[in-house]
Amino acid sequence: MTIAAEPLPCYLVEWYRPGLDRQQLDNIVADVDRSSVLITAEGTPIRCVYTLAVPTDEVVFGVFAACSPEVVALVCQRAGMPVSRLTAAIATAVPKHRENPDSDSVLGLSC
Repeated sequence: MTIAAEPLPCYLVEWYRPGLDRQQLDNIVADVDRSSVLITAEGTPIRCVYTLAVPTDEVVFGVFAACSPEVVALVCQRAGMPVSRLTAAIATAVPKHRENPDSDSVLGLSC
């Protein structure tokens, strides 16, 4: 019998990035992903659930599932993206994928 793990709390990160373009955003996502994988391999689970850029406001948002805000800050620091703002998120919801309405989310992740 498998016991379901409790979902990790979610955190919202803001990074202020003037002049952000698509290549820079792709690099940010890749760097954060690598850092998350390394921290998880060290024994502390963390996932970057979603990123969203709003270039006109010069901001990038990241939603992370992690055991603490300190772990999120560490992942961002190691990725070369120190957080500009970090807050606890109450909940996240990602719409179900239209081609697979039975999936938990588009990303297969939840907080």
